[in-house]
Amino acid sequence: MKMPFIRHFETSHILIILIIFWSMWLYTEVSEYIERQTFNTRVEAFMRTGDRFTFEDGQFLKKRIKKLEDEIEVLKKSEDH
Repeated sequence: MKMPFIRHFETSHILIILIIFWSMWLYTEVSEYIERQTFNTRVEAFMRTGDRFTFEDGQFLKKRIKKLEDEIEVLKKSEDH
């Protein structure tokens, strides 16, 4: 029994459409899985990294930068006068 709204479609057409849909769904699932695996690998590699930039390192560098900026400001003021 053929349904009236699909009377122009043959069984082979419907089968082809279903195969295309299934193939696209499968491709999406596989590509998302590969992306997740790649992301997890990158995160794990990052977590296994040795020494990291610590808060103390950041504070030390911040003080050095501030000191250099102050010296630059002093030099600019001395050049202006």
